[in-house]
Amino acid sequence: MLRSLIVGLGVTLMASSDALAQSCAGNPIAVQVLGSGAPGFVRDRANTSYLHWIGNQAKILVDAGGGAYVRFGQVQAKFSDLAMILVSHLHPDHSSDLPGVLWSGRNTRNDVLPIVGPSGNEAVPAFNEFLMRLFDSKNGSWEVLSSVVGPGP
Repeated sequence: MLRSLIVGLGVTLMASSDALAQSCAGNPIAVQVLGSGAPGFVRDRANTSYLHWIGNQAKILVDAGGGAYVRFGQVQAKFSDLAMILVSHLHPDHSSDLPGVLWSGRNTRNDVLPIVGPSGNEAVPAFNEFLMRLFDSKNGSWEVLSSVVGPGP
């Protein structure tokens, strides 16, 4: 139900060519669609990513599909304002820009940013394992980001 609401809001916002330039500042609570593209390439649309704003601060990033890194910057969200990143599932169109988003903000925080995701199943690892594979300080694909994510499970 919530996902349908968010997608419906996204379709409405994306109908306007000015949707990317709109600011969510000044609203008490708002959801901004950074991307609503499909798993394949969709011209001029980033993959799935949403920002939840409280006042003029982007507090929660939900998903970080391809293009989220660029869109996050375009809407002038601040990595230091984020309280959490949520990843709904581990398909690339929902998680492929996570390293880019973390890289862009790595020098703007003094604390560890909570990143929450799915428990995993026979097809995909648990989210903690996914994060370890990417960001482990000794064996991760992006070891340089281990201080942003934290010590791991």
